[in-house]
Amino acid sequence: MSVSHDAYMRAPRRIPVSLLRLSRRLGVTIALGWVAGAVAPAEPAFAVVPPYAEEWSVPASPQDVEVDPFGRVWVSCSDDSIRVYTASGGQLLFAFGGTGSGDGEFSTPYGIAFDTSGDAYICDYAGARVEKFTSAGTFLFAWAIPSDRADHVAIDVAGDVYVTGYTDLSVHKYTPAGAPITDWPSDAGSRTSGIVEAAGDIHVVQWDAPNVQQFTTGGTFLGSFEAATIGGNDIEVDASDQLWIADYANHRVRIFTTSGVLVDDLGSFGSGPGEFNFAIAVAVGLDGSIYVGDELNSRIQRFGDPVVAVSPESADPLAGAPAIRSIAPNPCRTDALVTYTVPQAGDVRLFITDARGRLVAMLEDGRASAGTHQIGWAARDIHGRRLAAGVYSVHLAHAGREESRRLTIVK
Repeated sequence: MSVSHDAYMRAPRRIPVSLLRLSRRLGVTIALGWVAGAVAPAEPAFAVVPPYAEEWSVPASPQDVEVDPFGRVWVSCSDDSIRVYTASGGQLLFAFGGTGSGDGEFSTPYGIAFDTSGDAYICDYAGARVEKFTSAGTFLFAWAIPSDRADHVAIDVAGDVYVTGYTDLSVHKYTPAGAPITDWPSDAGSRTSGIVEAAGDIHVVQWDAPNVQQFTTGGTFLGSFEAATIGGNDIEVDASDQLWIADYANHRVRIFTTSGVLVDDLGSFGSGPGEFNFAIAVAVGLDGSIYVGDELNSRIQRFGDPVVAVSPESADPLAGAPAIRSIAPNPCRTDALVTYTVPQAGDVRLFITDARGRLVAMLEDGRASAGTHQIGWAARDIHGRRLAAGVYSVHLAHAGREESRRLTIVK
């Protein structure tokens, strides 16, 4: 079945959805043949799909979802904005963008990818360009691609950037600075959508063909496998090199090995937990959580460990254990304000360690009264030197008990 990508992006989804629902009501199975040269099907792997954990609404329909190196969830939205959320709870951290063709503006932001420092590469879909931003959302530069669409983007271990042109049926490869390296057409002559590097190769999901194509990083075609998708729109890889594919018009996410063995499916049509009304995007979190962009339900669903409920005791700032109430902003660039409470007067140590557990800063070390306290910190170590970007831990110790919270410093 051939599905128009632009029709899905800009107009009601009438024909494919009605056909899909009709086939379900009548019990009709759409036969899809295996692609020539494809990896032969084998016994499925057995992996546990994470359970539904939570969801949060987004003000405009999500177009892509991606997790940065700090664990934050970035969502490109149909109102030409980018919104960045906490890894759980759906707390909005910041937003940027706007409609237009200027620096930091979009005409439908779409695919997102990150380099190891946390800088973001974002496809300006109808603007046919890639825009690069810092991890704090500051515009850096942009470049045009030789197509009238920029669909999805991926970054390999060397830092090179791959962009699917969609309408030109091609993949375009660039240096991190946007200089062209090479490009190649879809082997089957079908439109290219989601793209990811996995197990050292480039995997491209096809929009109007039900398969995933595999290439070397230089563009040599390796083969393809049948994915049985109707509008394969996004593809991601987890820590086990499993491929997660957003099967748009089938309202599900499909999981495969890189050799094309089906592992499992996630989701079905609907608006309840674990259901989708067009599964447009999928992302893998640092802790293994799976995030799915549920387009027409205008929400992000997370699958993984549930959010821990707040007990009545912990809701009272003067009851129970000492608590770090907030770190704002987090991530921070220079200054952060740490708010904490202790249930009774006593000695308090508030300190920061790096990823290896080494002490880098001491914020409090003395006696404090019961109640809520705040202290500012300029992101400097115990010698007054500015700390490098990365992930740190804030620790609060009081009355023989300790609590820790993660703090991210960005460039």
